[in-house]
Amino acid sequence: MALDYNFPGWIFEEEMRWLEHICRLAPTGYDQLEIGPFAGRSTQVLAEVNTSTNIYCIDPWPAYTKDEDLPHGGRSTLLGRKFQSQDIFKIFQKNIQQRYKNVQAIRGTFPENKGNLKNLGLIFVEIDPTLELFEAAWDLLIPGGIFTGRLFCMQFPDIVETTRALSNIKKSWIHQPPGTSLFYLQKEYK
Repeated sequence: MALDYNFPGWIFEEEMRWLEHICRLAPTGYDQLEIGPFAGRSTQVLAEVNTSTNIYCIDPWPAYTKDEDLPHGGRSTLLGRKFQSQDIFKIFQKNIQQRYKNVQAIRGTFPENKGNLKNLGLIFVEIDPTLELFEAAWDLLIPGGIFTGRLFCMQFPDIVETTRALSNIKKSWIHQPPGTSLFYLQKEYK
C-alpha cells in the first residue's frame, strides 16, 4: 500500500498496518464509514484497501483554538496543538479527497449527520464514545460487518468501558491486535 506516514493524526504506523488487516476482514462490495478522521491519516488505509466502494467520513472539523477543543477532550494535545487555528477540513481535503475519489466528506457530527447511510461493511471510530453512538453505528453494519476503533487501552477507560458494554449487548467478542490500542468486533451473521 502507498501510505503517507507524514499525514497528521494520532494512529501509529504499526496500528495503520493492523488497520489494513482489519479492513481486509470486512465484507467486500459494501460502503464504509469513518467517524472522526481528523486530517485523514487513517482514512488513507480504508481508501487503499477499498478502492471500489464509497468511504464516508463524518467529522465536524472544528477550529481547534484551545486544548479542550482537541479530539479526545484535549487528552491528546501534543499533535493537536500543532494544528490549533488551522483549517483541518482543508488539510483533510488536500490529503485525501484530491488523492482518493471514493472518499466523501460529511462535515458534521454522528449520528446526526449520517443521512441515508446503511448496509455498511466496516465502521472505523476515532472519537470519544458514548454507548448510544456506538449502538447507532453498529446498527448501520451488515451481518458480518466490522466495527473497529482505537484507544482501547487503560489511558482511555471510557472507551474500554463503552466497547465492553457494546460487546456484551451485541454478544460479539472484542478482538485486539497485540501491542496496539485498536479493537474490532464483527457483527453476527444471521
